[in-house]
Amino acid sequence: MPRRPRFNGALRLLVYLLDVGEASFSRIRSDTRMKYETVARAVEILKEAGFIEERIDDKPPYPRLVKLTDKGKKAAELIREFLKLAGEL
Repeated sequence: MPRRPRFNGALRLLVYLLDVGEASFSRIRSDTRMKYETVARAVEILKEAGFIEERIDDKPPYPRLVKLTDKGKKAAELIREFLKLAGEL
């Protein structure tokens, strides 16, 4: 079986964040059914690319929250359009 592309989780996360705005790791995992490792890897890839920003909530249990940057919103909109054309959405 071919290996999944490195950016698969990252692309899913971009489109997800376009819909929900800011989200914690646990919410992302629950809503998308991605594994923690996949979410963590996607967040690192997207942060390095400047597509998302991360912060720690100031309320217990101090979850890590991520949201799209302006650059990330543009990318997510393009990805969503691509997925629609491909019949994936």
